[in-house]
Amino acid sequence: MNIANYIKFLPPIPHNAGMYDVFGIFRNNKEATFFPVVDGRGTVVGVVREYNLKDYTYGIFGRELIKRENISRFITKSLIVAMDTPLEEVLRLSASNENPDGIVVLKDGIYAGIVLNASLLWLFEENRKQTRARLLQAQKMESIGTMAGGIAHDFNNILMPIMGYAELLLKFMKKKDAAQISFINQIIVAAERARDLVAQILKFSRHGSEEKTRVSLEAMISEVLELVRSSIPKTIEIRVAIETKNCTVHANTTEIHQVLMNLCSNASHAMRERGGILHITLSDHTGPILGWSEDTELPQPPCVRFTIRDTGHGIKPEILTRIFDPFFTTKKQGEGTGMGLSVVHGIIKGCKGVISVESEVGVGTAFHIYLPAAAPAPDGKPAAFGDEALTLFTKHINILYIDDEPMIASMAKEMLSFLGFSISSVTDSRAAMDIFAANPLQFDIVITDQTMPGLTGLELSRKLLELRPDVPIILCTGYSEIVSAEMAKTMGIAEYLIKPVDFDKLKRTIVNLVNKAEVK
Repeated sequence: MNIANYIKFLPPIPHNAGMYDVFGIFRNNKEATFFPVVDGRGTVVGVVREYNLKDYTYGIFGRELIKRENISRFITKSLIVAMDTPLEEVLRLSASNENPDGIVVLKDGIYAGIVLNASLLWLFEENRKQTRARLLQAQKMESIGTMAGGIAHDFNNILMPIMGYAELLLKFMKKKDAAQISFINQIIVAAERARDLVAQILKFSRHGSEEKTRVSLEAMISEVLELVRSSIPKTIEIRVAIETKNCTVHANTTEIHQVLMNLCSNASHAMRERGGILHITLSDHTGPILGWSEDTELPQPPCVRFTIRDTGHGIKPEILTRIFDPFFTTKKQGEGTGMGLSVVHGIIKGCKGVISVESEVGVGTAFHIYLPAAAPAPDGKPAAFGDEALTLFTKHINILYIDDEPMIASMAKEMLSFLGFSISSVTDSRAAMDIFAANPLQFDIVITDQTMPGLTGLELSRKLLELRPDVPIILCTGYSEIVSAEMAKTMGIAEYLIKPVDFDKLKRTIVNLVNKAEVK
């Protein structure tokens, strides 16, 4: 929303005009309560208000005197703004405007018209309503985010033994019965879906902690289209237009992949009955936000915009402002959870970007994503990645495992023992501290939960590192607002994992960390 649509053009009055002419101008324009005054170069020097002329009009002056009288002594100051001035700034400046009837607007420094005070009052009220709506939306998202963080830890603690014991059951089955294996695999799949749902909730509430790197949107679009082409109906044509060379942003690869997949999936769903065209465009962006958005300002330039447009059924205007609400969906039961667009919204906000939507019923929908372009990569060779070059040691690995949940501690001991490690499993963090202090060199690595009574995982890690600074520590958590992966690393913690932990990944992590410690 801006002032451009409320500008009323009135011919400016020359600064040397006579009062008789000025009265005629006001008589012929009944709606105007003031007129701008310009000098010989066309520069606005002020305004003449009808209110200030009342006493003069009904005074003792005769017609000839009025004709000779100049308007200069009736010119008063007024707020003058550029047409592209943000509405919030216009309204802020209007509070101290010396002209109570309205403001003067310039375009590229040239007089363009006026905005009457009545229009400004209406704009102020609309802006207040929109600001309040954005505030309520932010508070709603914050409340749901707080709830999400609260349930994530407990929910992931429940999922971890379900997944772990199901995997153990598969490994310990002596008789490989196809039906039983299928049943167990379904348990694992269901648990993984629940894990992913918790991760999505945390992401849309901005509690996700994913590392951000330089990501090529062009490469991501190509990768996603490889998957999309095999899953959408052949009645849908895909068109791609890359209109910029500056297509690198600072984001998380997995999250951008998720954004593209989700929007392409929604577009495909909107066109599945009649077919259509899926347009994907990547370009630079310098103009205003396209369509509707909760945000009013774009990221700092340079800005990259990618658009996913479909020719489907469109979105009804009355629900357009709700599409980013969590759990809101127009799909039939079983076709969607209503989490997709709210997750997309959270990811884009986490990247300091903006998302907007344009839609017309029966024509189609376009989602526009605006992200700050990443700075050019520094010269030089890329940094080394991965642990593949480490020499693997075959020595026996002793692990101290701490988790206050007895079921998790028991399951972890069974699983890690099965994987070939020697493990001491403890459910009391203070007891774990005493065991380690008695002989700090007996353990090759420590794995600890974060949220525990007595000593938290962070506090326990500090004390263990004081006793033995080189001990590798893996900190696991279902969810924590107190500690992040970055904070853990700065404290000397070797690895930070989110529950439920994948035990194959945990095994590789343990071996790699112990190998690194041996190399040192």
